[in-house]
Amino acid sequence: MFLTALPLSLALVAPVSGLLADRFGSRWLAFGGLAVACLGLLALAQLDAQSSDWGIIWPLLLTGVGQGLFMTPMRAR
Repeated sequence: MFLTALPLSLALVAPVSGLLADRFGSRWLAFGGLAVACLGLLALAQLDAQSSDWGIIWPLLLTGVGQGLFMTPMRAR
C-alpha cells in the first residue's frame, strides 16, 4: 500500500506538468523535476527499520512529484 504513493502522486502531477511545459517550456521544468526526485530519493535512502508510516510515504510522494514534473515534458519532445 505504501508504494501506491509514488504512482498516485505522479499521476496527479503529470497533467499539471504538461500544462506548465506548454506554457513555460520544458527546460526548467525538467531540471526542477529531477531536483525534486533526487531529494525524494535521498530521503528514501535514509529510511531504516524504525521509520514511521509517514516517514516512508512522504519521500515516495516527493519522488513521484519529481518524476511527474520531469517525465511529462520529456515525453512531449
